[in-house]
Amino acid sequence: MEFEVTVKNISETPIKGVVLIECESKDGRFSISFEYPRHVLGKYVDFSVGDELLLALHKEKTSELDKWDVYMHGMVYHVRDIGEGRKVFYISIWGYQVRLCAPEQLLNLYDKVYIGIKKLK
Repeated sequence: MEFEVTVKNISETPIKGVVLIECESKDGRFSISFEYPRHVLGKYVDFSVGDELLLALHKEKTSELDKWDVYMHGMVYHVRDIGEGRKVFYISIWGYQVRLCAPEQLLNLYDKVYIGIKKLK
């Protein structure tokens, strides 16, 4: 599954050297926030508020790695129902947390997930 999101906020976390990047789809159906090491910002891709990103979630690794500015994998360690059919999926990426809010059951507990991020503008 691929969808476009806009970076809404970038903030410091209580963890030194880690920022939280919060994004939302234009239609508001999806939101995602992910922790990202500050020392990597700008090394591969630099995120700013207002940036438009293409985000991909796959259960299998893609062969098109050059398509993505950031490509990572992790595991779903918690799924929370927040009502009205919406779910929050908590994913651990090398110990960094990703939270995906979606209108449907996209993933299951302990699924291995591959996440691609491409800066559009």
